[in-house]
Amino acid sequence: SSGTSSSQAVVGHGDVEEEPLKIFSQDDRIAWDDRASMQDKWSNKEKGWKMNVEWKHTEYGIGLFAKEDIPKDTIIRVGRTGHNLKQFRSQDEILAFCEEGDSDEEYQARLRYAKDYIWGQPISTDKYGFAVEASQWFYGMWLPGNGLNHSPIPNTVYHVRPGGTDVGIYLVALIDIQNGDELVDDYRRHGSAPEWLKQFANRFNVTLNFADCNEFVG
Repeated sequence: SSGTSSSQAVVGHGDVEEEPLKIFSQDDRIAWDDRASMQDKWSNKEKGWKMNVEWKHTEYGIGLFAKEDIPKDTIIRVGRTGHNLKQFRSQDEILAFCEEGDSDEEYQARLRYAKDYIWGQPISTDKYGFAVEASQWFYGMWLPGNGLNHSPIPNTVYHVRPGGTDVGIYLVALIDIQNGDELVDDYRRHGSAPEWLKQFANRFNVTLNFADCNEFVG
């Protein structure tokens, strides 16, 4: 898939051209069920973060918090497809990811990670991150996940990078964010799960973080 968003983000701290580590190609073992330790496995720079952030426990699980003031339109994290961003186009591609593990235990852990972190991103958006009419969609997940909890009043937004989703996606500050604020996302912007993804959820009896797949997004 390719395309560009309708609004352009400005560069935040650091060199945005410096790409994140190619995490998805690493051979070392990842504890997929331990989301907190997974964040500690790589430096924030290696994960593509351009601003200082940290993860804390919240009533909804792990949440993401700013460790510095982040001005509106600043690029917070750089996602590079194939590096720290994984695209899925079918059930088979999700299963291929799960089968990369060397045990049934790891297969199940990868499956749990995928169902928790797969999300949809419209290729063409307005400045608030909602799909414009007839937009194509990217489906995939970050590694490690961003840890953005849902809020109907988000302070972040995703924009497709120049060159399209074959290149990657930016996480951008939608408004001025203060040091200590939780960074949140409006899951409604990620649309409805496509039919093939709903079939995947039914097949494995899992819940996805799409507005039409659970009750807390609405």
